[in-house]
Amino acid sequence: LNVKESYMEKNRKIFMKKRDLICESLSSFGLQVKKPEGAFYVPTKIDFCEPQKLMEDLYHNQGVVVYNGSWFGMSGYLRFSFSSNLENIEKGLERIKNAIKNIKK
Repeated sequence: LNVKESYMEKNRKIFMKKRDLICESLSSFGLQVKKPEGAFYVPTKIDFCEPQKLMEDLYHNQGVVVYNGSWFGMSGYLRFSFSSNLENIEKGLERIKNAIKNIKK
């Protein structure tokens, strides 16, 4: 692979920024996150409802796609990806916050 190091470093910093934004935001919503070192998703413990319920609510009512951790051997977790652009992630986080607030009512 012949890629300029500056390109790689620039993209690494972008992904770290998106990862940190998701981790900090989900934590501020009262969720327990596992900060990934190399993956493009954040495993997040869901203990206030069934993860499937939140996953379905996010999809059907908020237009946000997340994955059930049980599909990957992590029961009780959802996986939040940060492979999208920053603008979409910020919009998605606002929708996730609203969904959590509605479910906790």
